[in-house]
Amino acid sequence: FERVQRLREITKPYGIDFLSENNACIHGSPLAHLAEYARLDPSFGVIIDTRAAQFHRELEATTACTELWANGNIRHVHISDMHGDYKQWDAMYPILGPGEGDIDFAAFAELARSTRHLVLEPAHSVSEDSLRAGLAHLKQIWNA
Repeated sequence: FERVQRLREITKPYGIDFLSENNACIHGSPLAHLAEYARLDPSFGVIIDTRAAQFHRELEATTACTELWANGNIRHVHISDMHGDYKQWDAMYPILGPGEGDIDFAAFAELARSTRHLVLEPAHSVSEDSLRAGLAHLKQIWNA
């Protein structure tokens, strides 16, 4: 936690809000580490990546982690899909668009609406058809 706080101190004078993402697999649950950091420092900012949450099998725990959502710690959400097992490294790429993998975006919808910073992540290699299909998938379930 001290190292993360030091990085935040370095970036603050530059007007940068240093955020930590739920993708680090070191020493247990990424979500548990982020929740602990936010408990220690209520201003701590977090990025949630839906693919990383699925990779760690923490998507359900992420949607249930109300302290992060309610306190505004989650400032940014990466939206992408994944098809694979727990920590299956070879399933991380290519990055799938929403609806192409196993993520239950309907369960995630309420929390995703609470932030205005959503990024559709597979944009670097996605076709127009895939992009439109992913956006239509999210619109259908999130507007239900």
